Amino acid sequence: MVRPYSDDLRRRVVSAVIDEGMSASAAARRFGVGRSTAIDWAAQYRRDGTLEPGPIGRPRGMKVAPYQGFIMDKMKDKDTTLDMLQTALWEEYGLYASRTLLHRFIRDEGLSYKKNRSRQRAGKTRRGAQALAVAASAA
Repeated sequence: MVRPYSDDLRRRVVSAVIDEGMSASAAARRFGVGRSTAIDWAAQYRRDGTLEPGPIGRPRGMKVAPYQGFIMDKMKDKDTTLDMLQTALWEEYGLYASRTLLHRFIRDEGLSYKKNRSRQRAGKTRRGAQALAVAASAA
């Protein structure tokens, strides 16, 4: 997993830029970090007086969370599909949500319904018993 650079390295780079008067590019070369990283750290220190790393990754939460009530109402019908839910959100609110996002939201909310075993079985074949009778009479 990605981790931020250590506080020690951040302090050394910023110290070289601010205290020693070294350029951010030279400090980046000296400490083996990216040039833009050194520039950003120095600017952050000048602006905020801190070298704390920011959050890594996407913010938690989903863009469909404000529409939870709407989704719950739609999910009362157990035959609602992700495609139907996606279309309903688009038509009602003009909100595009991918099927993957909707699946994750529904799973996290505990709204997913497991299909029962009888629905998973294959139905009758088109030929059914007639084909068996013909095959039996031919033998």
